[in-house]
Amino acid sequence: MAGIPVAYPLLTDGLTDFSMALPPDWKLRRFKLRWFFKEALRGFLPDEILTKKKKGFGLPFGVWTIRTPALMQLVEDSLSTLAARGIVRADFIQKLMSEHLPEHPGYYGEMVWVLTMFEQWLRGPETQGEQNTGQQSSASASSLGTVLGEGKHRQEDFRWNPLPAHCALLPKND
Repeated sequence: MAGIPVAYPLLTDGLTDFSMALPPDWKLRRFKLRWFFKEALRGFLPDEILTKKKKGFGLPFGVWTIRTPALMQLVEDSLSTLAARGIVRADFIQKLMSEHLPEHPGYYGEMVWVLTMFEQWLRGPETQGEQNTGQQSSASASSLGTVLGEGKHRQEDFRWNPLPAHCALLPKND
């Protein structure tokens, strides 16, 4: 970064290894994230620091989506197509858009962004700007998951490939 050294003291190997060894209920207790670390620092740091609400540093995509009708239309189109593909549960997307995003756009906007970008990636450059129906051919995503769980199969074993043609450029896993 332009000759400016960047350090992440909370991501050192020692602290990361220690964190991974902690039981899960020490890291999340009654919906309180990083519970153990906050309790460990109680008495060393002021309570104002330990109880301070988290401030994100990402794009305010959820807020933009709610305030911008054209962006909302793009998101709704993308997520409905993604739901039709059967990759993400339709009821999850419906609840995300109808309840979670309007109530907490700063928090759930990131999930909306990730899912929207995933659908845009699946559409690929050859379909950008076109309406993608998301229809599957003879096999569904759930049956594909069943087949994948049964052991190794060749690509010819599948009648429906959930990835678009532009993904063929990715290296094969042999």
